[in-house]
Amino acid sequence: MKSNTKNAKGSGTIRKRSDGRWEARYTTGIDPKTGKQIQKSVYGKTQKEVRQKLMEVTAEIDSGTYLEQTKDTVGEWLDTWLKTYALYSVKSYTYDAYERSCNIHIKPALGRIRLSALTAPQIQQFYNSLITEKKLSPKTVKNIHGVLHRALGQAVKLGMLRSNPTNVCDLPKAHRKEIKPMEQAEITRFLQAIQGTKYGLVYQSTLFTGLREGEVLGLTWDCIDFQHNAIYINKQLQKTKKVGGTYCLAPTKNSRNRTILAAPSVMALFRKQKSQQAQMRLLAGEAWNNSWDLVFTNELGGHLCHCTVYKKFKAIVSEIGMPEERFHDLRHSFAVASIESGDDIKTVQSNLGHATASFTLDVYGHVSQKMRQQSADRMEEFIQKVRSISQVRQQEAAKELKRKVAKERKRSAELDVLIKKLYETYAMGKLEEKRFELLCAEYEKEQAELEQLLASEQAQLDQFHEDTDRASHFLALAQKYTDFTELTAPMLHEFVEKILVHAPDRSTGERVQEIEIYLNFIGKFEVPMPEPTEEELAAEEKRRQKRIRDHEKYLRQKERKQKIAEGLIVPGEPYQLVCQCCGEPFQSVRPNAKFCKPACREKFYRQEKRKAKETETSQTA
Repeated sequence: MKSNTKNAKGSGTIRKRSDGRWEARYTTGIDPKTGKQIQKSVYGKTQKEVRQKLMEVTAEIDSGTYLEQTKDTVGEWLDTWLKTYALYSVKSYTYDAYERSCNIHIKPALGRIRLSALTAPQIQQFYNSLITEKKLSPKTVKNIHGVLHRALGQAVKLGMLRSNPTNVCDLPKAHRKEIKPMEQAEITRFLQAIQGTKYGLVYQSTLFTGLREGEVLGLTWDCIDFQHNAIYINKQLQKTKKVGGTYCLAPTKNSRNRTILAAPSVMALFRKQKSQQAQMRLLAGEAWNNSWDLVFTNELGGHLCHCTVYKKFKAIVSEIGMPEERFHDLRHSFAVASIESGDDIKTVQSNLGHATASFTLDVYGHVSQKMRQQSADRMEEFIQKVRSISQVRQQEAAKELKRKVAKERKRSAELDVLIKKLYETYAMGKLEEKRFELLCAEYEKEQAELEQLLASEQAQLDQFHEDTDRASHFLALAQKYTDFTELTAPMLHEFVEKILVHAPDRSTGERVQEIEIYLNFIGKFEVPMPEPTEEELAAEEKRRQKRIRDHEKYLRQKERKQKIAEGLIVPGEPYQLVCQCCGEPFQSVRPNAKFCKPACREKFYRQEKRKAKETETSQTA
């Protein structure tokens, strides 16, 4: 039986198959090997459905946004991504974590779904099931999301997906565990408890340097500089997450090497450890094997195991009544002690090996009891100082106003007496009517002016009293929140009266948006703007130039898309550009290319260098 064939409204044909379904065939291009057309098909239950699909596909082909539908499933793509992209871009420890997330969680739930058919609701349902059914923590779900997000992001880069469906998924809010550093009394008890213990020097070194557990166990003697009291941190002792995994020396957590200038007492600990290690080497004899030259080893020179060191630590802190303390809290205790002693946040960040100072502030946004008390004392001192200054100023101003008011009231009373006497003189016939009216008018005018002035000055006095009350209310509100770890909505409502956000201003070529903040009891709050340094001005100029370049790039891309839509440019063709040196037109695959050949580029920059030198010479002259 001959199939029913019908032309579509775009390129391609629509026909009804023998199984009752409708099929539309379209051409995606020419096979460079065979020279034949590459034909694809879309299917549907009705002719209308297939025609709609065909029109969408042909529109994508015409606009250059068409993506070849992959036949890989999510599980197949994850296997490919792990072996081809993740294996050589992350640490072995991280790769093991990626592999475990894929095999244990992602592939069993989403692995059979075709990659091109994967949707955001399916992923969201998967995340929800990890919380409700598997009872995983929000942090673990976030880690699994990171793996899936990265794998699908790579698929987008390769043109296998149009967009990453994980971008629109909501993750459960992960609450950071409260950090509990040891107080001074607790540190004293801990140091007494570890004296003479097997790993006592390990714990002391961690407490007094802030090293991570892997970093202190991975320390080698070549990283201890006794001459300069310095410790070089460039690796850590790490164990793979695989079953039966082995230990190895790996890069630090963020692959950032750092140097710590240690206190002389800390270096004395390492000298003591060196002496004890020499004794262990003599006792072990030929069995000694410290191939990595580690600072902290077992009796035979081998590395220490994380779990062994941790278990011994937990046993010690439990004995002294601190069972909730973790090994990592030694690092936190070091950080808090550094901040309490007056170290600036950049120094603390450098010693801890954090990527940014903002991260250090975020982690140690909490404070110790000592720091809380110090903060409260400083706030009380500030309040009393502000209140004292305010009272002095108010009293001086009020005193001066009261003096003026008294003087003016006295004059007003004198005018009343003068007007009364003037009337009596006029009534007795001793003063002419014209003269009487003239004098009365002058006295009454002066008295009216005095009354206005008195009303104004009384209003100022009332305002002084009101300002004093408003300042007292604000200071009481500030005193209420001397110790907080999170800025909440009720706190903002108490402090902030209103915030006015003005429309963006682009008159200068940059987007500037003014924001006005009005505080309760205070009014408009003017943020003091410090004078920028030369370095800040230079950095701002670089950012401005980058914004200009980005905007120019956006305009070029927009223009190209417009020309593609109008059929003036075929997608894939090179860009038609003009050389900035010789002015000749040329073609390039890069839209930001400036020169037609290397010789023009060299000539252009030689000219620019010469111009800059001439300008500098003229300025110095």
